[in-house]
Amino acid sequence: MLDIEFSGAPDMETLERHAEEAKDAHVRIIWTVDAEHREIFDRKAILEMCGSSAEVKLDGRVNPILRSRTEGITRLASVAQQLDAWAKATDTSATGLAERLALLQSQTAEAIVESIVRTEAAKLKEAA
Repeated sequence: MLDIEFSGAPDMETLERHAEEAKDAHVRIIWTVDAEHREIFDRKAILEMCGSSAEVKLDGRVNPILRSRTEGITRLASVAQQLDAWAKATDTSATGLAERLALLQSQTAEAIVESIVRTEAAKLKEAA
């Protein structure tokens, strides 16, 4: 019996290194991933790689996505108010978020990036 365990998605290079060791063995490949990453690897390729094993079991564990709901958030008048309610509900600092939201609502992404680049270039010039 050979257990190959991963703290994230199975790594194909690691499995390839274990392929010779897994020959004629009962192999269990164990991994734990977050729900949004459950399909990022190829189960068929893993089974093919371990084709010379007596038996292969794929034992994937998926961590559920936990979301916090804020009652009535969609009924608030503005996105800024919704942002504040979300920050309070998730115990997240909202410092600077309202200003960034206002930028996103009033400027294009390109204009925001140009502004950041100009500001950083000026800081570098001052430091030199």
